Amino acid sequence: MYGYKSGHFNLIDAFKKYQEMINSEFTGVRNHLNISSILFGQNCIIITKRNQEQIDYFNREYRFNGCVDDIYHFEQPEVTDKQKVDVYQESLHEIAKRTGTDKAEHLFSLIYDSKFSHLRNEKIKFLEIGLWLGSSIRMWVDYFRNAEIHGADIVTESEMINHVKNINESQNLNLVVNWGNDFTFTQLNQENSEDYKKLDNDFDIIIEDGGHTMLQQQLSIKNLINKINSGGFLVIEDVHTSNLVHNPSTSNQIYGATSDNTTLQLLEDLKNKKMSSQNYFINQIEFDNICKIIDTIEIIKTQKDSITCIIKKI
Repeated sequence: MYGYKSGHFNLIDAFKKYQEMINSEFTGVRNHLNISSILFGQNCIIITKRNQEQIDYFNREYRFNGCVDDIYHFEQPEVTDKQKVDVYQESLHEIAKRTGTDKAEHLFSLIYDSKFSHLRNEKIKFLEIGLWLGSSIRMWVDYFRNAEIHGADIVTESEMINHVKNINESQNLNLVVNWGNDFTFTQLNQENSEDYKKLDNDFDIIIEDGGHTMLQQQLSIKNLINKINSGGFLVIEDVHTSNLVHNPSTSNQIYGATSDNTTLQLLEDLKNKKMSSQNYFINQIEFDNICKIIDTIEIIKTQKDSITCIIKKI
């Protein structure tokens, strides 16, 4: 992670969560990775895996059971299967790879895990815009087991299935739509400001992964920031579509990017609280109103040259 701005991903903290695995017979945290030890050194983390002899030895019954009855902080309250989450079982990035969402390819899932893991077991209200095949909404359902999950798209599931069927036939592909039925769906056109009124006003996290045009992204920023609770997060994904305007081989800018209207430039202006162009899809008054309720803006570029933005509301 050298060369990146600090704050969006802490590798040391990511590995610290595995320390209780090492003494699993006391902590009760299953050591499914068979880690023997973790050594933190200069510019390195050294992980040693258990050999078969160690695996056999530590699968014994803990010999001091019952001798430490006054230790309660490792005990967990009884929960239902729906609520039960083993945070050591799968990280968000592992779930992303399993469900097949491109958030793993862009490395966004690594970033979001570091940002939202403290909310993983909480009863939050979550929304993702842009469902496509359903891979990412399946990821969020598996990650936030106790959350109220919402999803939105410009088309319904049946319309998406027909759309994907046509793509498969024309391009000889085998794409499969799998939205599932364990979230609340809202049909939403990002370019229609009236449609945003269909959404509730009390979300803790909103992920905007719908249309990636400058118009769609900027109208989403303007309308969705008001749908988030205080201290909540608005994520604008795939901001790298702003950079296509700088590609001389691109003759047709399908994302509507020009030299002075990109979402990336707008986000930088919001960080600096100074509007540098009049060609955005929001006006000066709307810009000033957004600035008043934003706490922080992180624009994060991954090693894949993909860009996501995490906006925290005051």
